[in-house]
Amino acid sequence: MYISIVMPAYNEEANIKQTVESCIEVLKGIPGEHEVVVTDDGSLDDTGKILKKLQKNYENLKITENKPNKGYGAALRKAVLASSGHLIVSIDSDGQFDIKELPLLLSQWETNMDILSGYRKAKKDSWVKVVGDRCMNRMIRLLFQVPYKDTNCAFKIYKGDMLRNMNLEARGFQIPTEIILKAHAKRMNISEAPVGHRERKGGVSALTPLKTAMGMAVFLCYLRIKICLYRRNILRDV
Repeated sequence: MYISIVMPAYNEEANIKQTVESCIEVLKGIPGEHEVVVTDDGSLDDTGKILKKLQKNYENLKITENKPNKGYGAALRKAVLASSGHLIVSIDSDGQFDIKELPLLLSQWETNMDILSGYRKAKKDSWVKVVGDRCMNRMIRLLFQVPYKDTNCAFKIYKGDMLRNMNLEARGFQIPTEIILKAHAKRMNISEAPVGHRERKGGVSALTPLKTAMGMAVFLCYLRIKICLYRRNILRDV
């Protein structure tokens, strides 16, 4: 089995080395071929320099770049398209997820699955972001009539070809939710599994609560309309 771990990185000089090396170390214990694909999304700090130094030591580290910054979704999409794995594992580069949980998630993967979506057992963030995230997930469940606990959790496993062939449009942080909702509309097989979540050890999140909420609300309205048109056979794809 060929596994690709993909992640976007923007101004993550404080975290990127540990995150990449943790991914590579975990992959060593998993049979088969592996790669880690990182998109440096126009970082203004030393993220790019650190990645290039790491690449000299790890031949299975692949780096793509966006210049200038194009957003989380655009960066993740670029990493996905550069990947080669039968399975794609998405994760953030800020170290808030523990990649050591990957073997446990893989043990829950079944051949008929299209997506195994992580959900954060306890989100370690400011109370504003925690409350906002809970409200967002309730709104998504009501608006789209889906059962998922945490659609925007970044830690997920996908069938590689399925994800590479999906029409991904979100340029920002909404992309994990976009993937789940579009896959659900296409009646793909989606399961969920709990994952841990940690506080940042360094760096600062690029997200702000108000901008995040507004961006998600607008994108969800767009997705709702598009999925309705798809289900009525007005659109051939979502």
